[in-house]
Amino acid sequence: MIGSQYQAEIPPYLGRYSDNEKAYENEDNLLWKPDVISESEVKEYLFETSLRTGSENMIGRIPEGLHTRDNEQALYELLKSSHNVEAAIERYYSNGKASLEWHRLRRRMEE
Repeated sequence: MIGSQYQAEIPPYLGRYSDNEKAYENEDNLLWKPDVISESEVKEYLFETSLRTGSENMIGRIPEGLHTRDNEQALYELLKSSHNVEAAIERYYSNGKASLEWHRLRRRMEE
C-alpha cells in the first residue's frame, strides 16, 4: 500500500564506529544530473561521441529502437559543460582517452 501512514520512520544514527571501522571521509562529487536536457539530446550526444572515438560498434538495433551505450566520461563532460552539448563534445574530444581511441581507429583504417 502507498500513503503517508505506510512510510517508515528511520531514526538518526546515534551509534559510533567500532575500532576497526573508519568513518567515510572522502568528498562526494556529482558525476551526472539527469533531466536537465532531454533524453533524446543525451542520446544524440552519446552517439556523436561514440562515432568520433571509434566506438560505433557499441551502437546497435534493439526491439525498442536505436540504443546508445552510456559513457560515463562523456556524461561527466556534459555535466562539467553545464549541459552545453557543443562544449561537452569539444571537452570530450580533447580528453586523452577519446583522442587515443580515435588515433587507434585511424591507424587501423590506414593498414
